[in-house]
Amino acid sequence: MRRAGAAAWRFLLGHWPQAQRITVACGPGNNGGDGYVLALHALESGREVRVMHARDQQPRSALARRACAAFVDAGGKVAVADAGLSDCDLLVDAVFGIGFDGRADDASTALIAAIAASGVEVFALDVPSGVDASCGDVPGIAVRAGRTLQFLGDHAGLATGAALDHAGILSMAPLELPVE
Repeated sequence: MRRAGAAAWRFLLGHWPQAQRITVACGPGNNGGDGYVLALHALESGREVRVMHARDQQPRSALARRACAAFVDAGGKVAVADAGLSDCDLLVDAVFGIGFDGRADDASTALIAAIAASGVEVFALDVPSGVDASCGDVPGIAVRAGRTLQFLGDHAGLATGAALDHAGILSMAPLELPVE
């Protein structure tokens, strides 16, 4: 998670160096944890960072809770998402990753809809939320990212089906792990 968040931060700096106001939409799993790590890097660099999550979608995994705590301990604030997602230079989608199985509760669906309707450029971490990375299906509403940074390996589903309309430009962050 530390490697993914750091890689995402470097990628963000490379593609949106002018972004000073960054909103990170985090989900309850490890994709959200990646978002908290990116948010911490942005905060430490002096950016204005807002982290939002859907109602009742606080971090659930131990790793994601630690990443959230580190962000908060550094002075970051986490809030329940509202309609104000468009007041930023860049929106980072860290709601759902490769574990998304096509089912999102109403609060998560509303957050994805707010991201989709924001009118702000979206940078997706690993997978645009709402897209099934294994097959490219979009069973409901999904984020349309301008760029998606995949972690570890290419997700076959992002290169086919409805995912083609949601992933934007695909890039890879192997996270400095050995190939084997």
